[in-house]
Amino acid sequence: MTTGQKIYELRKSKNWSQEYVADKIGVSRQAVSRWELDESVPDIENLSAISSLFSISIDNLINPQSENGKNSSFVNDDVQKTIKKKMKMSIICIIIGAFIVGSICILSSVIPSKLEVEQVVNREDIILLDPNASNNEFPETETVTWHMETRGLVPFLNTYYLHWLFIAGGILIIYGIISVLLVKLKNKWEEQIKC
Repeated sequence: MTTGQKIYELRKSKNWSQEYVADKIGVSRQAVSRWELDESVPDIENLSAISSLFSISIDNLINPQSENGKNSSFVNDDVQKTIKKKMKMSIICIIIGAFIVGSICILSSVIPSKLEVEQVVNREDIILLDPNASNNEFPETETVTWHMETRGLVPFLNTYYLHWLFIAGGILIIYGIISVLLVKLKNKWEEQIKC
């Protein structure tokens, strides 16, 4: 692979335009175009700027790749690093989300929650329970509220107001799974294109 082809591949792997690369290096767009077409070769100062811009050694930039493939492709290395980074972030999201959701589920089964129950009591019911009570003593209906200890996820979330944390954990899990699937699908798609 020629130096121009390497510059072209590096630029395309970053999705950068020739104008962007030229601006970063301090040359014209036409100079970058000539390098990529192998019409000219960058001088040592520009080679140094290119190697810094793409994080590649000058040696890898100017030496052609050996035919037996011993030199690894710097473009593939860069792509593989990006894929690994995305996979790590996705797995970290899944682990954090699972920890949050799992912790809340475990805590909900261990820590009792107070469930507030309201019940409307009619005057007739009170009189039936207490026949000595006078009819005018109580209002027509009365709302009685009491707290009951219970265990379970929904009462736990309601008691300690942890809905937002539970939802955030679920979103992290879903995001992580979707990211992993998208990276794997993209890899398969790129492999099929290469074949």
